[in-house]
Amino acid sequence: MTAMTATALRYVIIGNSAAGVSAAEAIREADPRGEITILSDEDRPAYSRIFLPDLIAGKIDFGRMTMRRPDFYSRLGVDLRLGQAVTRVDVRERRVELAGGGSLGYDRLLLATGALPASLDVPGSDLFGVTGLHSYKDAMVILERTRRADGDGEPGQAVVIGGGPVSLKTAEALYKLGQKVTMVVSSRAILSRAADAKVAGLLARRMEEAGVRILTGRNVTAVQGDRERGVRSAILDNGETVQASVVAVGKGVRPNLSLAAAAGLKCGRGILVDARLETEAPGVYAAGDVAETPVGERTAVNTMWPNAVAQGRTAGHNMTGAAEVSPVSIRSNAGTFFGLTLATVGQTEAGPGQTEVVRGDGSPASGGQYRKVILDEKGTLVGAVLVGRVDSAGFLRWCLSEGQPVDGFRPHLMDYGLRYSAVLAQAPGRDD
Repeated sequence: MTAMTATALRYVIIGNSAAGVSAAEAIREADPRGEITILSDEDRPAYSRIFLPDLIAGKIDFGRMTMRRPDFYSRLGVDLRLGQAVTRVDVRERRVELAGGGSLGYDRLLLATGALPASLDVPGSDLFGVTGLHSYKDAMVILERTRRADGDGEPGQAVVIGGGPVSLKTAEALYKLGQKVTMVVSSRAILSRAADAKVAGLLARRMEEAGVRILTGRNVTAVQGDRERGVRSAILDNGETVQASVVAVGKGVRPNLSLAAAAGLKCGRGILVDARLETEAPGVYAAGDVAETPVGERTAVNTMWPNAVAQGRTAGHNMTGAAEVSPVSIRSNAGTFFGLTLATVGQTEAGPGQTEVVRGDGSPASGGQYRKVILDEKGTLVGAVLVGRVDSAGFLRWCLSEGQPVDGFRPHLMDYGLRYSAVLAQAPGRDD
């Protein structure tokens, strides 16, 4: 597949994370002559945000977080402009205006602006030490605050706001740094949107046994401290004061729509695109956390890393003239938290008319295994929750994305060692 143009096309990508990098690779595969420019408001090459908690914990350095080798951009002939924010997109003139002056014309534009962390809008939230969990800069703030000697008040204490996967990994990183950690979760349980009640209970017990305090159904209403020394404590809605030198906010993310909305592009929760990831403006595409894609008769925003990679590749190919359809958006999560390995695919709780099939309860008696699959009224797989052995999560995700019938191997769905090869052979999954 090659770009059928007499002159080199100008491709501009706003955003240098999973979707943007994947798009650049896909463009270069299809068009060896095109001019590719990536604009990023961060001052560092592309890195995997999912490893920020490991950076905080001291398990890895920044070099191990980078998504590609140092020569990636030069090898692909990409003009990478770090620390270059875009202030405006003009879809009529096909130009982007740059911070500090100047502009850049394009033939094809990809908006891969990602998502922004939800902010903490309470008194004192602008104090140093109140930070998100979204960027390298955020991680550096957390590390500085945990290393700083604390003259008064109780040293080595941190508050983590939110109970999602990123908040949990950050709480674990702070715990490993020797901090006394309090989690403040507005919902009734941790992982309320990412797993089911069983997993939430299993993980909460592990965390509490490690000494992490979990406060559910609570909110932070104010942060106290001073301009010189930063945050000193968080005030809860029940009046309790929790001492802290770090308040890490992980209340979720929202698509970064500022450029798209100002350009007049149609937006819902995200930038509305068609099945090819093109917006209503010809030649303008969106991919990753910022894109709202068709899913059957509805639309959805999926802020999962694998989704951003897949959409970036699709958008990149289509920018060169292909007509690929965006992959189905499937929510999934995977990770190890306080020693508990889990993975989820699709739904995590059954809806009306749906059936849950469960094996194990995560206890030592069940070998630490817990497996739940959710089937709709037609017997089609719509979701799964796995604890312990999670190696079949990828296969189950494929079943959901492809609409693959599971009737032929339904007896094997509960095998902890379910493998695609075993299914093809109509044989039981192996537990070895």
